[in-house]
Amino acid sequence: LFHQVFYGRLPGFGISKKGKEQAAIVGQFLKERSEAELKGPRPMLLVSSPMQRAQETAKIVCEKLGISTKIKTEEGMNEVKSPFQGKSLEYMSGIKWELYDPKNLTAIGAYDEKNYETFEACAERVVKAVVAIARKASSENKDGTPISVVATSHGDCCQALRMWGSGTVPTAAARSKERSYPGYCSITALKIELESGSCLSMHTKDW
Repeated sequence: LFHQVFYGRLPGFGISKKGKEQAAIVGQFLKERSEAELKGPRPMLLVSSPMQRAQETAKIVCEKLGISTKIKTEEGMNEVKSPFQGKSLEYMSGIKWELYDPKNLTAIGAYDEKNYETFEACAERVVKAVVAIARKASSENKDGTPISVVATSHGDCCQALRMWGSGTVPTAAARSKERSYPGYCSITALKIELESGSCLSMHTKDW
């Protein structure tokens, strides 16, 4: 089933050889170009979704950055909870990855919202997590200098953050209208205003 299904939160799915290469590209970029292109210091703290593929990505990025800090697991960065997990990629392509569309949910018998997460709920969760991560990292930084944190996450989480960072309210309807989507190998860099929890600026890069 490797690479043939929408993983969602299913356990036991790591990253492929190509995924490892992509993680190395991101790590090398963060090491060499973060200050110049992302307008921030080189990251010294790693946070990750609990999913195996995200944890493996974080480990490779950590190695490329040359830091030995322990990777912190953050539930708020987890993949969206979806009843479509385990569905074939062919099936997902057939519904154009519209996993929040009521008609698509009804088609697979997903009537109870308690069993899945809306895009709005996913966005609220991940934005809250990112702001909390930024505040915690700042409070723990004793010398008071600016600090950058890397958080490895998933497609819709990153899409929600990009929408939030650009000033677009992250709703399922707005998501469907977006012309671009974060690539498997991509960076979404956000500068957070700690007191208000707002996004001051955003830089993105996709390979």
